Amino acid sequence: MDGSWTIRVLKRDGSAEVFDTRKLAACMYRAICRRGGEYWHARDLAAAVEIYLRRSRMVCISSAAIFEMTLKVLRRVGFSRAAVALEAYGARRNRLRGRLRLDHGRGR
Repeated sequence: MDGSWTIRVLKRDGSAEVFDTRKLAACMYRAICRRGGEYWHARDLAAAVEIYLRRSRMVCISSAAIFEMTLKVLRRVGFSRAAVALEAYGARRNRLRGRLRLDHGRGR
């Protein structure tokens, strides 16, 4: 892989961070570990997502797009139940975020 540029991930709050394969692998592993998957499965799938992003010349991508890619990859390789569980977890987090109110004084 050509590492001459970094892939940036746009977060929901507007900030950006560098794409981290280990972080994606950990997310995938939490989804597949109870369904017969092992960490090396998640690690290899996360590496495949990174290869796809690099070959597509992606410089910046939203975290929501990476989430959708993760679901698609899990379904494609036979971890459909893990994809359903991950999707349910994401929906539950979004519902809870809708109810969350933070007061930062003068901040955002």
